[in-house]
Amino acid sequence: MSDKLRLAITGATGNIGSAYRKHVGDRYDVRLMDIRPVPDADGEDTVVGDLADPAVAVATCKGMDVVLHLAADPRVYAEFYADLIDANFKAVYNIYRAAKDEGVKRVIFASSVNSVLGYPSSHQVRPEDAPCPKNVYGASKAFGESLGAYFAAEEGLEVIAVRIGGFGPVSGINKDTTYLWNSFFVSDRDLCHLFDRCIVTPNITFAIAHGISNNRYCGLDITDTCKLFDYHPQDDGYAITDADAKAHAEATKGS
Repeated sequence: MSDKLRLAITGATGNIGSAYRKHVGDRYDVRLMDIRPVPDADGEDTVVGDLADPAVAVATCKGMDVVLHLAADPRVYAEFYADLIDANFKAVYNIYRAAKDEGVKRVIFASSVNSVLGYPSSHQVRPEDAPCPKNVYGASKAFGESLGAYFAAEEGLEVIAVRIGGFGPVSGINKDTTYLWNSFFVSDRDLCHLFDRCIVTPNITFAIAHGISNNRYCGLDITDTCKLFDYHPQDDGYAITDADAKAHAEATKGS
C-alpha cells in the first residue's frame, strides 16, 4: 500500500472538483466521488452514487485520511424540497457521520460566501462571525458549518469549513456582476492552494477558512486564514477587471 495521504474528493466532476483534480496530480492517493460517472479517471479509484444514501458515504470515506467534500447543489435559488434537502443536508450529515465512523482524520467542507451574504455590504466578515445567509442555499452551507462544529467538538473529527467566494480562472470574472462582487472573487490557483494548506496544516480541531483571493478589498477578511493556514493568495479580482477595462478602452479608442 502506498504511503501517500489518502484523499477522497466528492463532487469530483464539478468545476472546483475538476480544477483540484488537475492541480493535485499524483501527489495523493485519490478517490473520486460523484453522482455521475467520472470521465478520464485514468484508473483512479472512483465511487458513483448519491450521498443522500448513507452507504454511498461509507464507500466514499472507507480507508481515507481526508475528505474534501465539494458535492452539493450549487444553485443559489435551488428549492429546499426538490433540490437541497438531499444534496445539501442529508449528504452533508452522511459524509460527516461516515467519516467519523470510518476513521477519517479530517473533513474539509466546501461552505460558501452565501452563508454570510446577509450582512450589510459595508461589513467585512471575519471567520468568527456567525452565519448570516441571504438565501436557502446559504442556509444549507451554514448548516454544514454548524454540523462540522458539532462533529469536531463532540466526536473528535477534524473539520475545516471553507467559505468559498466567486470561483473561476484568473480571466473568468463575470463582467455582468457588480464591481463589489470582485471583493469575493477567488481564482482557481488560489483556491487550490488553500485546499492544499487545509489538507496538510496540523493541529486543527475546527476552523472556518475564507476562500477568496487577495482582492483590493476583501468582502471576507482573510487575515486569520492567511496566518493559520500559511495561505498566500496571488490574484486580485479588481486588478483583473481594471486591466480588462483598460484593454477594452485601448482597443476601441477612436472607433
